[in-house]
Amino acid sequence: MPPSAFIMTSVAQPETRASGPVGPVAPEPHPGWIDVGGVRRTYLLAKPSQLPAPLLLVLHGLGTSGKDMDAFTGLARRGPAAGFSTVFPDARDQMWDDGRRRRRETNDFDFMTTLVERLVGEGVSMPKAIYLVGLSNGALFAERVARRGLLPAAGIVLVAGTTTEPTRRDAPGPARPAAVLCFEGTADPFMPYLGGPRPRTGPLGRVIAWRAGWRPGDPPRESTQTVDVVIRNWVEVNGLPPEPMIERLPQPDGICRSRGCAGRRRASVRSCSTA
Repeated sequence: MPPSAFIMTSVAQPETRASGPVGPVAPEPHPGWIDVGGVRRTYLLAKPSQLPAPLLLVLHGLGTSGKDMDAFTGLARRGPAAGFSTVFPDARDQMWDDGRRRRRETNDFDFMTTLVERLVGEGVSMPKAIYLVGLSNGALFAERVARRGLLPAAGIVLVAGTTTEPTRRDAPGPARPAAVLCFEGTADPFMPYLGGPRPRTGPLGRVIAWRAGWRPGDPPRESTQTVDVVIRNWVEVNGLPPEPMIERLPQPDGICRSRGCAGRRRASVRSCSTA
């Protein structure tokens, strides 16, 4: 199953799926923009035929855009087909505010809240059925938004990213329960599975460091958190049992660890990793 399809089948809870048949889906998402603190912020929006619908907020990685994220995942088609209004926001300078130092301040939090308020006000989104999907830097930002309770997220999907040390210092535990689906690589050099600083060497490492505001001679940059710590935080806030159910995957060293309550309407926490 393609990763984007797995995300769509895993993120929704029964009570927040759009009811009734899903009609034809527009082949291309529609561009939009909003003014946030005097800054023009842009996004792409793909809508299902039946509104209001659960909202899937898809956050791209460093150096890319919402349009790139759609091309990479196909979620502008898959999201509405599954009954989700699907929006692809664009980060300022192509990097989300994940809690670490950067070259200039952004208003990403205000952008998220203003965007969701608009979509709810226009009848595009249900107010309490908001899901965040993030890739890499987008995952760090999605977890930060959900951990601090800046949006009433019903669920988050983290791909190749967990959270940063500054985010966890500000909020040692998540503000509210949410379903969590986490995909991480144990051999990922840019988002270390065991946490720690991201590399500054190599072409991509230097680009990451530059966009994050690091310059030669600066003190060490803030690190990311280990996957196990982040999962434990979400398990605790959801009131789930600490011991996971283990599922082996066909990929090399692939494994999924799930915690949930069968037969009860409570969020589950699921993490999958491979080399």
